[in-house]
Amino acid sequence: LGLVMAAGRQQRWMAVADDLTGAADLAGNLARPGLPLRVSGSAVALRSDDGSRVLDAATRFLSAGAARQAVTAAWTRLSAPRGPILRYQKIDSTLRGQPGAEIEGFVSATQAPWVAVLPAYPAFGRHIRGGRLMVRGQPLLRTEYARDPLSPARTENVSALFPAGTSIHAGAALLRRGPRALTAWLLQRPRNRRFITFDCEDDAQLRCVAEASLAAGCRHFAGGSGLGAALALRLHGPL
Repeated sequence: LGLVMAAGRQQRWMAVADDLTGAADLAGNLARPGLPLRVSGSAVALRSDDGSRVLDAATRFLSAGAARQAVTAAWTRLSAPRGPILRYQKIDSTLRGQPGAEIEGFVSATQAPWVAVLPAYPAFGRHIRGGRLMVRGQPLLRTEYARDPLSPARTENVSALFPAGTSIHAGAALLRRGPRALTAWLLQRPRNRRFITFDCEDDAQLRCVAEASLAAGCRHFAGGSGLGAALALRLHGPL
């Protein structure tokens, strides 16, 4: 399957998603007039494109080990376009599947120095409060997403996706101080904390994370489609 969309000027995107629905959703949020953006389940189909590309790695229903290997392989096969690049690992916004393993595979393949991780999608009632994912005001593990018969959410604590001592969390109080304060905090973070997670109550805080992460030099991101939309808005303006 190949799907061509319009993408943002100058900045190219490389992304790997856990399923085709998520790949198309992310691409729709990244899309801007000017340059091609292609979605496919085949890395070969994306090689000849010089625009942005989103690859479906089909990892939603795999074991953790298999998902990690599949994402690593997907990023290894995905060739880079010319020009400035942002890399994005699309995970499920309700943490179904193997989001921790997928992000670890992303980091392994791309050698990312650090990753801004934010699955929140406020427009769909998915927020992060105190590091925990909430869905329409309920803790994730009390919702239907934890009872998914094929790929249930296993944790609502975003930092728990990663090995102990490798993540650090930016709470709501810090985000309320705005992008400048968050940027300074990111620049001063301990360098051994490669996975940076964030509280996020609304679209304003989503935009704050996008603006501050970019200002702090982040070029590797992981999250639902909401963070992708906020990054595209910051870089390219509204559709």
